[in-house]
Amino acid sequence: MAIPAMFDNSEDIPEGLGDYYVSGEDGKFRLQVEPVSGLELSDTAALKNALSRERSNAQNAAKALKAFEGIDADAAREAMSKVEEIANFNPEQKVEEAIRTREKQIFAKHKSEIERVQGESDLLRSQLSDNLVTSAAAKAISEAKGAVDLLLPHVLQSAKLRQTTTGNFIVEVVDTEGNPRVGDAQGNPMTIPQLVDEMRASEGFSRAFEPTGATGAGTSPNASGQTKSTPRGVKTISRSDGRAIGQNLEAIASGEIQVVD
Repeated sequence: MAIPAMFDNSEDIPEGLGDYYVSGEDGKFRLQVEPVSGLELSDTAALKNALSRERSNAQNAAKALKAFEGIDADAAREAMSKVEEIANFNPEQKVEEAIRTREKQIFAKHKSEIERVQGESDLLRSQLSDNLVTSAAAKAISEAKGAVDLLLPHVLQSAKLRQTTTGNFIVEVVDTEGNPRVGDAQGNPMTIPQLVDEMRASEGFSRAFEPTGATGAGTSPNASGQTKSTPRGVKTISRSDGRAIGQNLEAIASGEIQVVD
């Protein structure tokens, strides 16, 4: 006769076997068996239930994996990333970002173009200044019968080109700090001829002007009052021809051309 593994009540335990049964938390009495070679008394119902659940989970997992047969894992991850990106796509934000990027490109291009135009403008302004200021200075010195090659650099240091509010360019005389100088008691701006007259009246520059009583064209007085002729082969320009003087300043400075009355 087999011994039952469990009794609901202690009264049901056969006489003489009570010491082999122990009451559990559920109030039932279970037979105490010492495990031998892996054999022991266990709750097979719980094991069967656990085994059944694991088998069910395995079957469900197998069915789920079957749906992904032939799919590359890396490609699947990339596709999922794209799906997430599309799901989070914000059209308005993307448009704003595109507009800002385009604006930066346009501003950068316009800035570069403005800098290029400004550079060309500065160059043209410098050339215009050289032509107008140099021409005006050379003419004033020539009319005052001064040595253009000697006096011109000093006049240019005190003259600059200024653009008026109407857009016209004028030549004005300035002091060492760049401020316009006054030419008369009425407060009018000083002109280049007035500056040249001031230099002719000064002790330092008066020697660069022809003294009163100079000889005619092609001759100039020496220390003894005698005249000397223009060297042979040297071209001459009349002091009254300011334009010609302005166009031949380098030649005048080098001695290739001589300014005469």
